Amino acid sequence: MPVIVISRGTLAGAALLAESVASELQIPCASREIIAEAAHTAGVSEDVLVEQMDRHPSFFNRYSRERDLYLLHIRSALCQQAAHGSFVYHGHGGNFLLTDISNLIRVRVVASVEFRVAAVMESQGLGPKEAEKYVHRIDKYREKWARYLYGIDWQDPSFYDLIFNLEKLDVEDACKLLTQCTRLERFAWTEESKQNIADVALAAHVTAALAKGGELYKGRLELAASANVLTISGCVRSKQSWHDVRAAAETVIGDAELCFDVTIASDGFEHVYPLPPPKE
Repeated sequence: MPVIVISRGTLAGAALLAESVASELQIPCASREIIAEAAHTAGVSEDVLVEQMDRHPSFFNRYSRERDLYLLHIRSALCQQAAHGSFVYHGHGGNFLLTDISNLIRVRVVASVEFRVAAVMESQGLGPKEAEKYVHRIDKYREKWARYLYGIDWQDPSFYDLIFNLEKLDVEDACKLLTQCTRLERFAWTEESKQNIADVALAAHVTAALAKGGELYKGRLELAASANVLTISGCVRSKQSWHDVRAAAETVIGDAELCFDVTIASDGFEHVYPLPPPKE
């Protein structure tokens, strides 16, 4: 079975669909748990992480390294969960953070403004005008949030494999259709897909660890994994940075093999000269 991510709108039923599909397939359903794990590995409280991720986009915090660090830890937590097997996730941008997983099903749940306004009126006790303002405000915020964090239009249908309109289909119908899709060969849990997820999880885990320690920012580095071999390539500013990056990677890489193809830059980053590894 695949990994399923469900993008939620304002009271459009994504959480109910996620829980129903997970129950039908007898696989875990995750949302807040991923944030808790990401906060733990990042060394901050859940409240701090959520506040940073939900902070309203502005010119001053657009390029926040702290925000990028938390995104890397959320991605790592999602990848570690995927490495343990199929699950359903509804929450922070799973369809954008897991794009390199081969058997991922990306789902979006939508409904008309009228349908959602009625849901807001019922759940929050607002009048029609106040409920409609609330829905439009949240939609506008989510659009800015997606552009701020991922640089994309979250409503673009090309980012999803399935889109369910819960005004036409109820949650039970959508659940039946989605569970049928999980049985397609394209989304099968194979040895190849297992290795793909393991490699993605390895690269994500080490990237988050290097970001937390600051080593990721000591040069221009790229991380990729294949068949349990992690390759770190690029260049760093100094011999000390070379040592720092390699030592940090070796600390968290586990039983994977490390291919360290990092050079030392001379005269900044304009000209890079491949140097032999520094003497130990």
